[in-house]
Amino acid sequence: MILTQFLPFIHRFGASFTARLIVLLTLLTFASLTFFTRQSWSPYDATHPKRIFVLHMENTSTVPSEFHLHVASIDGNPFLDLVKSATDGLIPLGQVPEPTVANDLSVDWDIM
Repeated sequence: MILTQFLPFIHRFGASFTARLIVLLTLLTFASLTFFTRQSWSPYDATHPKRIFVLHMENTSTVPSEFHLHVASIDGNPFLDLVKSATDGLIPLGQVPEPTVANDLSVDWDIM
C-alpha cells in the first residue's frame, strides 16, 4: 500500500530498475499466495470452536402457537446430534428436528 504511493517517483531510477522491481513484487505476491493457500495449512484445527448461528422464532398469533429453532453452521460440519440434544425438552416425543435447506428464496434468515 505504501509502495504504490512512491510509484510516481520510481521513474527517477530508470526503466530497468522499474522492471526488476515489478518482477520482484510479483514474485513476492505469488510466494505469499502459495504459502497461505497450500493444502496442509488451515486456519482451523480440530479443536477450534465451531461457529454456529441460532435463530429462535415464535409465532404467537396462531392457535396453538408455534416456534421454530433454526441452527446453521459456518464451518460446514455436521452438528445434527448437537441440535437433537439441545432440543430434547422442546419438541414432542417421537419427533425429530427436520433439516431445511437455506437458499435465496428462504426468508427465515433475512433478519440477520
